[in-house]
Amino acid sequence: MALTNVKKWAIAAAAALTATSCRMPSGMSNPPSNAEIARAVPFLAAQRGFGVNLFRALDAPTNKNILISPFSIAACLGLVRNGVKGPSAASLDRVIGSSDLASLNAASSTARRALISSGEVTVSNAVFGRPKLEFGKPFQEVVKASYDADVSALPDMGPAGVSIVNGWVRGHTLGRIPKILDHFDINESVILLDAVTFDGEWQEGFQESETRQLPFLSPEGPVMSAMMHLNAQFGFVGENRVEELELPYKGGAFSMILMLPALGKPPTDLLKSIDPFEQMGKSSVDSVDVLLPKFRFADEYELKAPLTKVGLGDLFLRCDFTPMVPSGVLEKVTRVIHKTYIEVDEKGTKAGAVAAAVVTEKGDVARSREFHAVRPFAYWIVHKPTKAILFMGVVMSPKF
Repeated sequence: MALTNVKKWAIAAAAALTATSCRMPSGMSNPPSNAEIARAVPFLAAQRGFGVNLFRALDAPTNKNILISPFSIAACLGLVRNGVKGPSAASLDRVIGSSDLASLNAASSTARRALISSGEVTVSNAVFGRPKLEFGKPFQEVVKASYDADVSALPDMGPAGVSIVNGWVRGHTLGRIPKILDHFDINESVILLDAVTFDGEWQEGFQESETRQLPFLSPEGPVMSAMMHLNAQFGFVGENRVEELELPYKGGAFSMILMLPALGKPPTDLLKSIDPFEQMGKSSVDSVDVLLPKFRFADEYELKAPLTKVGLGDLFLRCDFTPMVPSGVLEKVTRVIHKTYIEVDEKGTKAGAVAAAVVTEKGDVARSREFHAVRPFAYWIVHKPTKAILFMGVVMSPKF
């Protein structure tokens, strides 16, 4: 099934869990039109480029599992972009691929509403500040309108404030990410947050009775893994010694795209060089015998160094944050934290991600094919109508 031939996805009603209560996400009652989605797609294409550049800049070891959410990181930086002006704003526009702030906010709103309307995703945003910090009213209005982000004051920047932030993270990731902070450093006064969850059931589910222990060829040598098995019709590409498989989730809006590199080649190279949408445009539907390991792991990154490498170093030096806080007391971003979680089994996939930017104050048919993921592989979880990459990662050693 080529990714360009996508049926309209069904819109389901669901409730998003919050730290204090349950409410209906605004995107559920206001799904974007096809015209809005079409206008957002070029920005999301640029966002995919940002995700690839950031992945390259991570310089992560080639022998560990990796999972980042380009969508969540970009959304967090979108919140930051609304709070800055001057050179830092220009750098953000260039790096995340926005032509101007209005277009960025429109595309971000469209993507968020489209994802939420699918019924499989929650997207949540929030801004917390120290007591008595006065946020600009235009900033509060625009992040609410475009990101559904509430701006709230913390009781302090000590244990009580940290507990509230971590409670928000835990609630908005359905418990998959228990916390984002251990503490606030001296002079840190604002934290901007994006949280994403994904719950997808396979369109063609694996049978638990078919799962068996088989060797997976990890970089450290063969390890026994719970290997799921299925033979069905799937979109498949096999060229240049690289095999790619599309495993769709129910509803048709989301797919996991898996890619096996040539034997002996690291899958990280694939995430650095290949657009999964372009590759799947070459696919044909074949009968494929699939072996896929169950896996579950969490990952986390401090993104200051990678973001500096991709061109956002000035964020961490000095910024004009007067659009966010007109008094001018804010100085720079001190850290950008990213945590993720994924679980893949016979029923489907559960995943979660949080990105947080912390700001400080000044001063002190046909042929039967095979796709046997019995060696390290790359994967993406994508939203086909908007072409957003929700998650991307590699599995070097499956654990479940």
